[in-house]
Amino acid sequence: MAPIRALHVAEKPSVAKKVAEHLGKGVQTTTRSGPSQYNRLFEFETAGPPSHAQRRVKHVVTSVTGHLMQTEFAEPHNKWHACAPRDLLREDVSRVEWSVADDKLPLKRQLEAEARNADWLVLWLDCDREGEAIAYEVVDVCSAAKPNLDLWRAKFSSVDHASVVGAWRALLRPDKRKADAVAARSELDLRAGAAFTRFQTFRIDGRYDDVTTKVVSYGPCQFPTLGFIVARQLEIDAHDSKPFWKVELATTVENRRVAWQWRRKRVYDEGVAALLFDRVRSAAATATIARVEPKPAVRQKPIPLCTLELQKRASKWLRLAPDATMEVAEKLYQRGILSYPRTETEIFKPGLDLQDLLNRQRGDPRFGAFAADLLDKPAGDPKAFAPPRAGKRDDEAHPPIHPTA
Repeated sequence: MAPIRALHVAEKPSVAKKVAEHLGKGVQTTTRSGPSQYNRLFEFETAGPPSHAQRRVKHVVTSVTGHLMQTEFAEPHNKWHACAPRDLLREDVSRVEWSVADDKLPLKRQLEAEARNADWLVLWLDCDREGEAIAYEVVDVCSAAKPNLDLWRAKFSSVDHASVVGAWRALLRPDKRKADAVAARSELDLRAGAAFTRFQTFRIDGRYDDVTTKVVSYGPCQFPTLGFIVARQLEIDAHDSKPFWKVELATTVENRRVAWQWRRKRVYDEGVAALLFDRVRSAAATATIARVEPKPAVRQKPIPLCTLELQKRASKWLRLAPDATMEVAEKLYQRGILSYPRTETEIFKPGLDLQDLLNRQRGDPRFGAFAADLLDKPAGDPKAFAPPRAGKRDDEAHPPIHPTA
């Protein structure tokens, strides 16, 4: 029986390289260039997945680099003065066209050429709505070259060996509804953005001497964000700040430094603050602890890590800007060290083996001993491993951020 010819398409060249590395482990892999110089092709042959265990598979692995398609208004509405801005908001008047971007035409030719020789198209795009949208852009290009391609979707959240092989062994079907949702949002963004940009530009053009820009742009996301920034600045400007003073006291008790909290917290009179300060300094060298009231303190376990919390912690502890944090996280993901870093999920699903993930940290010189201690304690021990506390959010696309290596 002839082998199945599978064309695998990943969202980035680095992910394609990892997919080929893991699926082709132990077999000879060749690599070559195609019409798109940035998207190499990897070829190898293996046994089929469990659903086709009796067949051999000839793999070709390549990638895209983000979206293939671009949107624009069809003639004549792509011309600024061809219609009233309000016409761009009406689907029955103006039409939006989808086409492959000019800089992606070599990649389009590469996908078409490989699709003609394939039986399967296996989509390794990111497992969120945006990834599903890019997946169907790949489907549209490849299906135009070979309409009877069998479509498969690999679902994964990291590019370590276990995740990639596991996704290959449990292939699913792509979900066009998610892609349609992104397409609808993209068209709405285009219509609203173009209509209001043209409207604002026409209204302001030449009316104000201090406005020198030729285009007054409107973005459906950026414009509300600007509103938040302006509102916050108005709050800051309206704040009536007052200087205040406070007394800070620290002593040594049984060779331990103790910082004392002032019940009054602060005063708004510098003279009163100076008087209180002088009284403290002129008091005896010793003080008497009048009363000790122990209070139980409960520290809850942190909830699993989502993207927003990752950015907050990186900003607080590492002084990293959000974009710098995501750049580092993306590189760790592409190296198979970290799970997919763009997620709103704060809940670990039952299918994820958390003890296995923890066990992978045993060899780390920094916290390997702590990981081993958690795993090796008996189940009844209060300091033994226990499942993390669940948060509230779940984007149904990716698990919380976690190390994978």
